[in-house]
Amino acid sequence: MNENFSENLALSTKNRDEVELLLIKDKERSDQIKELLSDAKSHSALIGNFISRVEKRESQLEKQEALTQQYTESINNFKQERNDLLKKANELISSAKQALEYKTAEGLSAAFNTKYDESKQDNTLKYWLIGSGAFVFIALLVGVWILRGNQTDFKVVLGRISLLPMLIAGSWFCASQYVKQINIREDYAYKSVLSKSIVGFSEQLKNNQDYGEEYSHYIKSVLEELHKDPLRKRIKDPASPSELKQDIKDLIKEIKIVQEISKHIPVSTNKQ
Repeated sequence: MNENFSENLALSTKNRDEVELLLIKDKERSDQIKELLSDAKSHSALIGNFISRVEKRESQLEKQEALTQQYTESINNFKQERNDLLKKANELISSAKQALEYKTAEGLSAAFNTKYDESKQDNTLKYWLIGSGAFVFIALLVGVWILRGNQTDFKVVLGRISLLPMLIAGSWFCASQYVKQINIREDYAYKSVLSKSIVGFSEQLKNNQDYGEEYSHYIKSVLEELHKDPLRKRIKDPASPSELKQDIKDLIKEIKIVQEISKHIPVSTNKQ
């Protein structure tokens, strides 16, 4: 009995020690669990705080995105308005340039028209023509006077003949002045038409693909014509050999006619 009791007591003591050891381990684990739970609660607060911060940031990002979209729309509207204003400005500049071109062309045309009207109202033109005709008529009278006068005295005949070059020179001078005034009048009329055509032809050339080259060539040609002196010498094209031959034939024919006429004019042999 004592042996069984001792064994049971020893076994009971052993079991009690094991139970105490397990209790100690359970307590340690319980403490660990409490510590983990405390840490979890602390981490949960941090996580909750982080989540709230993330949500707040998301809200701010949404607001920022809305503002960004609003700014983008405002910038696009501003760009559109700027393009519209730039287009209108270019149209106004083009209209102003065109109006200036029209005004300049109108001023040039008015100036040339004024000169043309003044030249048409100038009465000296007909006087030059009358003077040229008068000199020719006097030269014809002198020629008849030479043919009908005393032809025996060489000095008298030579003196009368010497009058012809002066009369012919006077006729030529009057005729040249008449031609000069006519050329000036035609030059003003021509330049008036050119100045009126500048803008119209320029607009047509602008619609062409080769606008730059053709426009510069046209403007250069027009300006060359407008800057020409009205009193410049008109250089005629040289006559061809056939035209020269025809002129010589006509001159010979006219000389023969004059000779035939002079034969039928009675010659006075009396000295004067």
